[in-house]
Amino acid sequence: AELEREVHQYTLNAPYCDCCHEPLHECGVETSEELKIIPQKVSVVRHERTKYACRQCEKTQTTSKIITAPKPANMIPKSMGTPEAFAAVVTAKYVDALPLYRQVEILKRSGIELSRGTLSNWCVQLGNKVDVIIEVMRAHLLNEKLICADETTVQVLREQDRSAQSKSYMWVYRSGEFVEQPIVIYDYQPSRAGQCVKDFLGDYSGYLLTDGYQAYNGLDNVSQAGCLAHVRRKFTDAQKAQ
Repeated sequence: AELEREVHQYTLNAPYCDCCHEPLHECGVETSEELKIIPQKVSVVRHERTKYACRQCEKTQTTSKIITAPKPANMIPKSMGTPEAFAAVVTAKYVDALPLYRQVEILKRSGIELSRGTLSNWCVQLGNKVDVIIEVMRAHLLNEKLICADETTVQVLREQDRSAQSKSYMWVYRSGEFVEQPIVIYDYQPSRAGQCVKDFLGDYSGYLLTDGYQAYNGLDNVSQAGCLAHVRRKFTDAQKAQ
């Protein structure tokens, strides 16, 4: 109901009755609706910066300074992308799970030649830009009474001083299910050591909900809370064994 409506009206050029050939009068409108989807629209933002010079200096001085009107700073200096372009690429990759090489092919259909390396560079630099936001989220998370934590393996290619077959880990921390402002933070670490948890949670004191992995036991100020789904698994395993 809240979508924009594009209205097409249809009328008869000569509304006359087929039987008696008398003029017809309007007695209502029959309506039907169709869904219209337009793929991403690609356009170019052209910045025209006016340049200024001093006529008096041109007449009286050996040199004349040219002054150019400034333009808004780009999120990534010297980049050809706009905030809208950055948001589209990042959302497609990290929310819709659309790999960058597929995004390159989609852009090609619009006549836009952007390399996968360019899009990767955007993602890396934009990731660095949000570090300050992540730190604020982390501070907010550490004030919660309950934190849920888990870790899972992830493979990283071309990581410095490590083979491609090495196991790395994504540690995930989130607030409880019923908080008004949920926080979820992914913390990449090259190992599954308990020090990774200590570095992230620090002196956190509250309830920590985990799957019982022993690395979480190294925290002094937390109250350990077990995951009921993992507890239930032990009962189902026992039931199968019977």
